[in-house]
Amino acid sequence: MGTEHREGVGGWQKPGFGVLKLNCDVAWRRHTNEGEVRWVLRDFARIPKFAGREGRGWFGSAIMAEAEAVHQGLEAVVGSGMGSSFRLMVKSDSKGLIQMINKEVAIDVILEIYLQDIWRMASLFQSVRFCFTPHHCNRVAHFIAGYVVKHGGRFGWDELGPEFLFNILAKDAYVTIRI
Repeated sequence: MGTEHREGVGGWQKPGFGVLKLNCDVAWRRHTNEGEVRWVLRDFARIPKFAGREGRGWFGSAIMAEAEAVHQGLEAVVGSGMGSSFRLMVKSDSKGLIQMINKEVAIDVILEIYLQDIWRMASLFQSVRFCFTPHHCNRVAHFIAGYVVKHGGRFGWDELGPEFLFNILAKDAYVTIRI
């Protein structure tokens, strides 16, 4: 596990050579307590490995929904069969959650079950760093949620995914190719 690391002011920053980066995020509605969680896994060359979304869950708070996003993202990576021989960087725009995962602040008892499972899955990798990232550096996860909210259901994409995802990822990576 790691310390807080901030993304650059320009947006998403690629991880180091040989590191996979998992960006996790949530859309949560306070008035209904409903939320959708989403994640994007990319490699050090910014190539997407997969992205996914799980929708319409009920969460008592925004931080609980953020914990579920990290949990499901890790679960998707573990379940992908990619193996544990790589290093993983997990990013969330929930600073409080990242601090709890990294044991920098007291753990909210309501989140303890999520955190125990996150720590268990993290132990399956060569190394894992949990880092805070500002909201504007987590755009791709937001776009995925919008797509899935519009179309409903559970989605998972590997490699380039649909056209909208490819174009967002290309823009994020400062590539001018579009399809």
